[in-house]
Amino acid sequence: MKHLGLKDTAYKLIKDRLLSGKIKPGERIREDLLAEEISVSRTPVREAINQLSAEGFVNQIPRKGIFANEITREELFDIIETRVLLESYAAKVCSRTITEEQLKALEDIFLKFKSALILKDNVKYGLYDGIFHKKIAEFTGNKKLYNYICDIEDSVVFVRRMDNYNLKHKFTEEESIRSHEDIFNAIKNRDEEAASNAMGLNTKELFNRMAY
Repeated sequence: MKHLGLKDTAYKLIKDRLLSGKIKPGERIREDLLAEEISVSRTPVREAINQLSAEGFVNQIPRKGIFANEITREELFDIIETRVLLESYAAKVCSRTITEEQLKALEDIFLKFKSALILKDNVKYGLYDGIFHKKIAEFTGNKKLYNYICDIEDSVVFVRRMDNYNLKHKFTEEESIRSHEDIFNAIKNRDEEAASNAMGLNTKELFNRMAY
């Protein structure tokens, strides 16, 4: 159990750095330095790297090293398509399952997301955006759906750190706030169809911004 705990610690540390942008796409990841930093052997770090590799966050290149992954255009389309399907359904279900206490928690996350956008804090904006979507999935009560969406949202946060695809335009703060407010209000009003549609429009955001 102790060994598994060390592996989980290494996994969380590396993933947090990938999602926060401290480790940038394409940047080399040194197992030895990470092991030294968190005072563990290289074995749990290597196991954490293997898990992140399986999840698509890092790329292990023989005789070259380990690098933060650079997601291809095709992979990005797959992420977006899956995200739209899963999260539109989650918003629909959440509209009929969410409690008043959960609704208050979702509103609090939305306000933090809004504040980060207004302050142009891109790191916090991306993180609270992911938390907002994950909470909607969590409040459906469907654990499998929640786990799938957590994986997708982490990928989206990671993608936002990248600039290897061209955008038609950047969403303004007002557009992004309005998009999430539409989702929240539809869920608050228990309007399943409106919640699903609002989420669908929001999760297509990256797709709509990409140049063809």
